[in-house]
Amino acid sequence: MKKSLGNVKRLSMNTVEKYDRMANENFAGFDGFGDDVGGGNFYASGTIASQSTEPYVLNIANAGVASETAIIFGRNKYFSEANYGSGANITITMAVSGVTYPQMLQQSASEPFEIVKTRLSSTSVTQLDQSITYVKSDSNGQEARTPITVTSYLSPDQFQDSLRDVDYRIQVDGNTHLEYPIEAGRSVTMSIYIQAKVNIAKPLIQKPAVTEYSKARIRSFRK
Repeated sequence: MKKSLGNVKRLSMNTVEKYDRMANENFAGFDGFGDDVGGGNFYASGTIASQSTEPYVLNIANAGVASETAIIFGRNKYFSEANYGSGANITITMAVSGVTYPQMLQQSASEPFEIVKTRLSSTSVTQLDQSITYVKSDSNGQEARTPITVTSYLSPDQFQDSLRDVDYRIQVDGNTHLEYPIEAGRSVTMSIYIQAKVNIAKPLIQKPAVTEYSKARIRSFRK
């Protein structure tokens, strides 16, 4: 009888551990407090999630008759500006239903993150070849501008004209923005994959403020 009860106990523990692991896998990559369920989503350092996050996807369009510049992010500088700093005919919307661009803009300042890859999609090849300018500014007047030449990231293994993958790390906070010229009548989908994200509320529950995610789940054009 004791042996039988012992087997039941071991079976119960194995079952609990099994479902605990399943729960951890299902919640991995969720950036709320839920990503700490069971403590199984972090490596020994306590800061690296075992799965990648889903990308932030922005739809950018220009309804005008001339090229205009889209300002992406830059909450501290552009939140009170007309059209958040972008040209009058530029619209930026989020691909996820129920999420607005102003919400994303606010979050980028309160929860800074690092972009590890940006995927651009458009029916216009000339639009995809437009360079992006990465701008970091400070309230003391200093500003650093870095041009990102999108065409330099085109792989010889790539045959899709409608896509560009830019493997350039960008640290986004309230003082960071991107300047991206959009041709007249054109639209672009920008998918942003992140490597790390800050949540300053996590230390309140004794968790690291910075979560680093595993490699983005995206096909590479490189062999």
